[in-house]
Amino acid sequence: MSKLVSAGWSPDLAMDAYLHTLQLCKEQQQDDARGSGMVMEPRSMEYIAALAAGNQARHLLDVASSAGGGGASSSSSSSPATAVALAIAAARTGGRLVCVRDDQQGLDGVRRHLRRLGLATSAVDFQLAPSPSAAVRRLRRVDFAVVDAGVERCGEVLGAVDVDPMGAIVVVTNVFQEERTSWSSRSGHGDGSRVCSYGQVVGKGRSMVLPIGHGGMEVTKLGLGRRVGGGGLIGAHLQWQRQQKKKLVSTPKRTFLVCDGSS
Repeated sequence: MSKLVSAGWSPDLAMDAYLHTLQLCKEQQQDDARGSGMVMEPRSMEYIAALAAGNQARHLLDVASSAGGGGASSSSSSSPATAVALAIAAARTGGRLVCVRDDQQGLDGVRRHLRRLGLATSAVDFQLAPSPSAAVRRLRRVDFAVVDAGVERCGEVLGAVDVDPMGAIVVVTNVFQEERTSWSSRSGHGDGSRVCSYGQVVGKGRSMVLPIGHGGMEVTKLGLGRRVGGGGLIGAHLQWQRQQKKKLVSTPKRTFLVCDGSS
């Protein structure tokens, strides 16, 4: 594992996490033909893994609902994709991941998938919590959290996250109800269709909504102790968009979604 620096963006860790996630997604596409049944979301997984590892997150949190309530897609909510991405990042940074699910079947499913991928290590803590906010409230100084907007009482869960005052990133996945809003009308003109928003609940941090994943994701940066490479959240996403359009495959630096400002 690359040597960690005290603060800031690590392009090496981000690159390593991105490439590992990309490889897993390619392998999963082959397994799908054999009926493995595992739902993967390559674009969102690559982005989350790179963002968490690049920001050297050490206290990671993943909260999702197996039932997929709150208007989000149940297939997206039950997917272990975010847990896989965060486990990959935690392995690079030497961090610890807490994975919270609201029912035993969903938790067992995530544990099974991580074990199959060799990611269910002692650095991953699986927690069953019928009330996810209660489990989240016990955690301290979380510096990277991913919360599915489909989790019951999503706003309460987001408000319970104790973010690291030195800097943190909170990602809310499946932030839009697909039946109400298309991406053509989600270009930042109002938040009326958003299922759950960290910025709206907590009222702090700098957020942007990205058209990544099944229902989009909101990424909020808090504090000053950490930074996102490539000019912040906007720079990171713009670089990601350019690479998706070009579809370059020659070198890792050309295919990478989030990179430092020197790229």
